[in-house]
Amino acid sequence: MTTIELQNKENDLCVIFLDMDGVMQPFNSSSFPRSTMHALSFILQQVPSAKLVLSSTWRVKDSYIRLIEEQFEAFIDDDDELTLKSVVFYDITNPHLHSERQYEIQDWLENKHKEQQHVVSWIALDDEELLEGNVNQRLRSSFQGHVVKTDSHTGLTMEDAQKAVQLLLRQLST
Repeated sequence: MTTIELQNKENDLCVIFLDMDGVMQPFNSSSFPRSTMHALSFILQQVPSAKLVLSSTWRVKDSYIRLIEEQFEAFIDDDDELTLKSVVFYDITNPHLHSERQYEIQDWLENKHKEQQHVVSWIALDDEELLEGNVNQRLRSSFQGHVVKTDSHTGLTMEDAQKAVQLLLRQLST
């Protein structure tokens, strides 16, 4: 796979909405396993222009965000020279908006548009359902081709990471 970069204007954004529980921290784990850290690092290596937006409930306290960033900083994968050392969150979804994750992400996207920032590509890495079911029907068409749903008990895998890169690449090439 080839790394992809934004070739456009300064206000163009490539965004990864990142959930924590069930994505970076599987339900059967008390920490962020190397496997999920490796998978996220792979995505960011392939798409170095991507910005992380924390869409998890972990966004509600600064101390939680610092804890995540400390975990990222400590991760170095010796085998692949992948690292999350310099990764910080570009932004968070609205911490006062606690509804369906789909609505929280849509709210963030709409606010960036109002700020004259153009989100040219985006994905949501989440273990919550963002496409199926009645609650997601209204925005389903906007989310199709933008969601990588993880298994809550496994978290982010390399297969998920490869799908994420493919989705971002597809969006950047159109």
